[in-house]
Amino acid sequence: AVIASAFADSILRRSALMGMITLTTDFGIRDGYVAMMKGVIARLSPMTHVIDISHDIDPFDRLAAAFLLRDAHRYFADGSVHVAVVDPGVGSNRAIVALEYNRHFFLSPDNGILPTALDISLCKNLVRVENSNYFLHPVSATFHGRDIFAPVAAHMCQGVDLSRLGPAIVQEEMVRLSYRGPVLNTDGSLVGTIVRSDHFGNLMTDIDTAALQQLAAGKFENICVLAGSHWIEKWGAHYQQVAEGEPFAYVGSNGCLEIGVNGGSARRQLGISSGAQVILTYRA
Repeated sequence: AVIASAFADSILRRSALMGMITLTTDFGIRDGYVAMMKGVIARLSPMTHVIDISHDIDPFDRLAAAFLLRDAHRYFADGSVHVAVVDPGVGSNRAIVALEYNRHFFLSPDNGILPTALDISLCKNLVRVENSNYFLHPVSATFHGRDIFAPVAAHMCQGVDLSRLGPAIVQEEMVRLSYRGPVLNTDGSLVGTIVRSDHFGNLMTDIDTAALQQLAAGKFENICVLAGSHWIEKWGAHYQQVAEGEPFAYVGSNGCLEIGVNGGSARRQLGISSGAQVILTYRA
């Protein structure tokens, strides 16, 4: 068993050496911040592929970053290094963490993103990134993406063991978001959260099909959704099943409840964004 585990770890390290890094930030693409991060990675690990998950996270929206990372990372190869930099605490005494989860590696500020994105109880090799030998110098107080996250990720792709990045920590030490997840109330209502919206203005929630089944035993058309001050009673499988301009509920490609508008933006039309509450009730 020990030999098999060592062999698996060796394969994982070789996969990392061939290299893939994903980037999730709120930097946008106008100012060159992302390009600078990619330049640092290319200089230190020229064989590494860098893939953008998104740089259009709303500024400082850690919840949206967490759920996008949760949905996207599973489609990448084992050994991938996932960097999430939505970092309102940059330059302060907030920590940076790296860890391994399900044969992937993650690097992020210790500000709640990773415990929300991942089943933190299954994470291993958690470390606080402190070894400045893997940083660029000088380190800017306002651009750790370039000076810490990018070079550390590149070194991780070159096979640097997480233990060399800094001291081990336990999951209880990590910062959590105030987000609590869906709650089924005693009155039978299900309360969830809008966790992010996409380019089209579709509103994505944290309510998965298992929770919907628990509420309505598969009869989704009998579920009413209260989003902000708007009641949504129409359900569909795709946009063309409702009239143009009509909001409706559906199960999105990530297996969770979404709210959309045929030919429009639910975010704009309903005036709702990430963090807003949604309440589902069952109509017998």
